[in-house]
Amino acid sequence: MNEIPAETLSREGRVLRVEPPLVWLAVERQAMCGQCQLKHSCMDAAEACKEVHVHAAIPQNMSLEPGDRVRLRYGEGRFLLNVFMAYLLPALGMVAGALLGHTKDWLGSADLTAAAFALAGLAVGIIILVIYEKTNKKKRCFSMEIEKII
Repeated sequence: MNEIPAETLSREGRVLRVEPPLVWLAVERQAMCGQCQLKHSCMDAAEACKEVHVHAAIPQNMSLEPGDRVRLRYGEGRFLLNVFMAYLLPALGMVAGALLGHTKDWLGSADLTAAAFALAGLAVGIIILVIYEKTNKKKRCFSMEIEKII
């Protein structure tokens, strides 16, 4: 299996405050603002788009102070799980619904039934995703690990 490039899974952050066992960080949003077509006309909102505040566990062998710059890394397993949940689960629900609906002729046409079941499968996938998001909020805060002080 191919490895995910390290730059995809790592970010730089700035320590805002330390509250053991957690540290609050400002992490730059490189992907969002870099691709935004309105980034040059984004006056007041530009600051809000540039960084997001997250928290992570403080490694035992590290002493952090506000203002320190750190390298953060996503846990690869958590990253792949989140990609699966966000993109593949709703799509799989839709395909499964379409296949199941295609075997029935409840709405007068197998194609119409397949389309209705596909939408229902997509809705089920999205509902599962929302439930996953709500039940795993606390786990996500530990999905980023501090690698080192820069």
